[in-house]
Amino acid sequence: MKLSKVVFMFAICAAIYWLTGYFSESTRINELKAEANAGDSSSQLVLGEYYMNERNYNEAIVWLSRAADQKNDKAINHLGLLAYLLGGNASSKEEKELALLLEKSLDKYRALRSVLDIYQEDLKKGNLNRLYEIGEMYYFGSGAPKDRAIAKEHFERSSAENSNNAAKSEYRLGEIYLYGYSVSANKQTALKWFEKSCRRPNLQACEEMDSIR
Repeated sequence: MKLSKVVFMFAICAAIYWLTGYFSESTRINELKAEANAGDSSSQLVLGEYYMNERNYNEAIVWLSRAADQKNDKAINHLGLLAYLLGGNASSKEEKELALLLEKSLDKYRALRSVLDIYQEDLKKGNLNRLYEIGEMYYFGSGAPKDRAIAKEHFERSSAENSNNAAKSEYRLGEIYLYGYSVSANKQTALKWFEKSCRRPNLQACEEMDSIR
């Protein structure tokens, strides 16, 4: 076989090997994104680490933040490292702004781990008053990601369990249905919750009932 043919065959083999590796990696990334978008924090973490290694920090922050929202400690640590690296070695205005944004995010995640974890631990031990308090955290996005659907679940359970904060929880449920927070607005359902809260009694709920009738 002539040398030129050997070189040609080698080049073909090398190209096939490279393409196989490229498409294999591309397929794996797509699989991870599908899992991450479905809420899997481990996949979100792996994607964040992948983009960190690729020096695509904007994309890394997106995925690490999503994992951190689920209290993934490793993701929170990676965000801290990125904030440190970008803050100390920022070569552009964009990187400096990104570092500042990360620092603010880290404060939220630190609060998320401390306050929310304590409340959830108390709830597991039978402190039903925490249902309303956890619901408030998700309702306003204070110490937890703002998620009215999760807040609603806690308020509903607080009402069903007749906790000491049931009247407050029922008032919030009235608001949720009145304004359509995470649900379709429904005045009749809102009135039902305000009325239930009013009977406990809760004067604020009684006044709200009168104003929307």
